[in-house]
Amino acid sequence: MLLFAGLTSASAQDIYKEIVHMSDSVANDESKLIDVRRIAKFKSNALKYWAGKLMMEQMPEGSDGNIDLNTIQVPDSVWRELDNQAISLYNYVHLYQTRLLRAEKEKDRRNLLLLFREASILFPRFNDPDTEFTQSYCNDDRFLTQFSLDTDWVKALGYVREKLGLSSK
Repeated sequence: MLLFAGLTSASAQDIYKEIVHMSDSVANDESKLIDVRRIAKFKSNALKYWAGKLMMEQMPEGSDGNIDLNTIQVPDSVWRELDNQAISLYNYVHLYQTRLLRAEKEKDRRNLLLLFREASILFPRFNDPDTEFTQSYCNDDRFLTQFSLDTDWVKALGYVREKLGLSSK
């Protein structure tokens, strides 16, 4: 969260764009460990999926679906939603990685994976029927982030925080 503290007064879209930019930079940096690159690739893919789906909701029927956020007028409300989702995804993955590193037993690591995977599936945002695509990371053992792309990251983060006893409720 400290990373984004300086962006609180920034214009809508800055947080989303910064997280995508950082994730793409790490994913393409061959000096980084492969797991670090794969986590970054997941973040980038999840956020780009989100942006595309969200913009499709804003587009008139009959559009071809080719959306470049840099060339169209995107409402501030959409940017705010993307920013909120980007922050939540970032915190979701960070919480997962932190807990995974602290887990001493393989059983505990497996339970964490199951909790976070379950949360990502339990809280879809778009109810995309193409689950083969949206859940392509879920059962891919090459990735530490075995999460669904079609996830409301705000809700999923709240769910795992509650399950882990971190909720302020």
